[in-house]
Amino acid sequence: MEEIENYIWEDVTKLIKNISFDLVNLPMNKPAYTDPSNDIIFYNESTISIYSITEEYFHALLKHQRRYDQYDFLNPAEHEAHDLALKYLYKEWDKYDLPSDYLRFTEAMNPPYHLCNKIEDHFTSEIKMV
Repeated sequence: MEEIENYIWEDVTKLIKNISFDLVNLPMNKPAYTDPSNDIIFYNESTISIYSITEEYFHALLKHQRRYDQYDFLNPAEHEAHDLALKYLYKEWDKYDLPSDYLRFTEAMNPPYHLCNKIEDHFTSEIKMV
């Protein structure tokens, strides 16, 4: 599984480079931060997850701007990036023919807790009840 996680990480970082954003490792108190004005995604290699870097890719791609310095859960741009990151990662998961198991997906991608029910619904909606 770790090898596949590395492939997905590489896929996402290639996308970031394709939109001419730089990736800069910076020790900070959050996993990542996108600065669309300077085409940079800052990340903390100690806390970054595949989910977080994918979400930041979508912030960069769409040139999302922050409304406040603090994390703004109510910002529509956050919700848009969350949804797009999940959709992208579901496709990556399928591309590598990984098990349809929300626990494995959650463990490998490490999304924020508030998305876990949405992820569980995605994977269990495909299971047919007998």
